[in-house]
Amino acid sequence: MEEWDFRASGALDETIVALHAHKPTGTDQDLVLEFDTSCDEPAHLRTFLVGKGDLNVSSGLGAALRFDFATVALLGDGRAATSIVDSQHTTPSLAIETETSLDEGVELPDPACG
Repeated sequence: MEEWDFRASGALDETIVALHAHKPTGTDQDLVLEFDTSCDEPAHLRTFLVGKGDLNVSSGLGAALRFDFATVALLGDGRAATSIVDSQHTTPSLAIETETSLDEGVELPDPACG
């Protein structure tokens, strides 16, 4: 993990974490992890792979292509927005969740409190 950020909402009982992570292949992948926080223990709901994950970028003055920090926003309706970088987005870019569809037969976990 190279960079990260998070947002939490008590009104939505939700926390999201954005990661800019270095993969074993030598490239970086942007991710958003979503957690239900309505119980005492957070429950991981899903992970979004954002962007192509096909560039090796770094932070700091010596980097040819820079990604200095991950940012994430939790919108009022529970959707996520995050900063990304990949071969199609080499200038500051933002990915916004529009709608999520799951494959047939895949169910989100139902956190059971207590």
